[in-house]
Amino acid sequence: MKLIHSALAVAAALGIAQSASAQIAPPAPAVAAPAPALIDADNLRYPEIARYNAQEGDCVLRLEIAANGEVTRAEVASCSSPMFAAEARRYARSLRYAPPAQGQAITHDVRLQWRESTDWQNS
Repeated sequence: MKLIHSALAVAAALGIAQSASAQIAPPAPAVAAPAPALIDADNLRYPEIARYNAQEGDCVLRLEIAANGEVTRAEVASCSSPMFAAEARRYARSLRYAPPAQGQAITHDVRLQWRESTDWQNS
């Protein structure tokens, strides 16, 4: 199983080893604004029951990021299953961003995806 984050370089830049397959990709922004730079995050985990049942999932997190880069609010805007929503909330609490370029609080959406993979090297 494979976990993937929205910015492909994030895991490599942070040195995060991912144990399952998930993708985190921001939805297309309504206004072309640069995405905030992620500087720290825990590993995104594949919920065990979902892994056992080979269930895939999608969630969208809506984050409020303070002027100092701290996530001050995180809500699950949409999710395919409560088991993925629980992991999305846990993961959201671990996110740390560089201060936004505008120097003020912003709202940012992040899409998380959990997908089956037969690539056992990434499991």
